[in-house]
Amino acid sequence: MKGFSWVLPLSGSFVREIKSLAKLNSPRKFYIYATFVGLLAGAIGALFTYLLVKIETLVFLPLTGVDIGESISEGVRHQPTYNPYWILALPVLGGVISGWIVQKFDEKAAGGGTDTMIYAYHEEQGKVHWKTPLVKFFATLATLGSGGSGGKEGPIAQVGSGIGSFFAQKMKFGAKATRSLFLAGMAGALGAVFLTPLGAAVTAVEVIYKEDFESEALLPSILASVAGYFIYTFFYGIHVVFHLPESSFHNWSELLVYVLLGVVTFVFGWFFVKLYKFVLYRSRKSKLPLWLR
Repeated sequence: MKGFSWVLPLSGSFVREIKSLAKLNSPRKFYIYATFVGLLAGAIGALFTYLLVKIETLVFLPLTGVDIGESISEGVRHQPTYNPYWILALPVLGGVISGWIVQKFDEKAAGGGTDTMIYAYHEEQGKVHWKTPLVKFFATLATLGSGGSGGKEGPIAQVGSGIGSFFAQKMKFGAKATRSLFLAGMAGALGAVFLTPLGAAVTAVEVIYKEDFESEALLPSILASVAGYFIYTFFYGIHVVFHLPESSFHNWSELLVYVLLGVVTFVFGWFFVKLYKFVLYRSRKSKLPLWLR
């Protein structure tokens, strides 16, 4: 991708054209909204990836001498300028910048993104203030671009759901439609950034529940996710995010290894979640300013 000179302004005439679709007397009109939200979320996801790569290329790589690639499966490549001190210092600096952005502009953008998103869906009828996804966008760039510990899933899901919510509120939709576009935006962003159009749609409708899923939002989420995937691959092309070596199945006894792997990963996953919640609890109880936590 050579540049990002394009913009998607919501001009007055453009909004009027979109609002005119509301006069359609077909229930299928909502699918048009979901597709549009998916395109917008996919475009924002493409911009996010572009800026993240730029920050890593212009800041993280020159200072640390480490090229982490798009995913850990590509391997970590050390450059001649390898500097272990910056590897320790830069994530701290990025965390301070990210914390300052959140504290200064919108504290609802703090955290991993998933919990805030679930709360907004159930307790606030899917309504999100326009500042929240915007602040989350830049705070996440500061964290990940500096090599901070975190991932794209929670933040980009919160950004995408915020886009869907913003659109629904501008169109003055009710709670049910707002929640559906909230999930559609999430699916569009996830489907774009992770190149998983169907998986992202299923994730969007089930992540908000423990033992259920939002069946009525499944089709809009699929449309939005495919639309987001389309616009993302328009800029970056079709490729896989995780590069895995070829493997083959030789003996039934190998299944025991996979069972053992499942048990071990479960234990470590359980421990990580408990440790994360403990640290998060202690951080929230701390009297230190948010940017310093």
